[in-house]
Amino acid sequence: MLLSDLIAAVRDEVQDQGAVRWSDNTIIRYLNDAQLDLAQMSRQLTMWSVEAPSGTLSIPKPTDILIPKAFWFEVSTWRYPLDIRYGTPPESEVVTGDPVAVYLMGSYIFFYPVVQQRGTLYISGTPRPKYMYSPTDVPDVEDADSLLVAYAVWMCLLSDGDPLAATKEAWYRQKKLEWSILDAQKHPMPDRIERNWWWS
Repeated sequence: MLLSDLIAAVRDEVQDQGAVRWSDNTIIRYLNDAQLDLAQMSRQLTMWSVEAPSGTLSIPKPTDILIPKAFWFEVSTWRYPLDIRYGTPPESEVVTGDPVAVYLMGSYIFFYPVVQQRGTLYISGTPRPKYMYSPTDVPDVEDADSLLVAYAVWMCLLSDGDPLAATKEAWYRQKKLEWSILDAQKHPMPDRIERNWWWS
């Protein structure tokens, strides 16, 4: 469905075709929030690569990553996994060698130790859904149009103090679980990771 169709479907359910109670911008925000909510449960993965020159301490996290899941570092033709840690790396003397871990803090990825040889960081993770704003935009989250509408209806009713909001919430949460099962079937995770599974 186009964004314009999704907005119309929400308005039909909340009986606000004349935009008296909720503006299009409000409904669009709720529809995009629904995309983010569903994407966090999705098993769909994308690969990113970022060059890391010698001496690199940190890099900005790519803005289109929603949830990073795994990291690898490649020097020449050797690619190996990195540990994932949180916060800032310990302050210590920089030793010669290649990174063994990344530290995630806010919108930055820190290397530990600091990159000594130029290489490439590879990131596997959940992509951030593109924000819908134009009437002809379509959702990034697949097979979830009815869920996006249900979430937006729930939020509209909740903001208005309507007791039907609880019913919509229950329906949304149940259907979200069903959607996550279908998503897992479409994007199965291998039981055994092959040595070069990340190569496209």
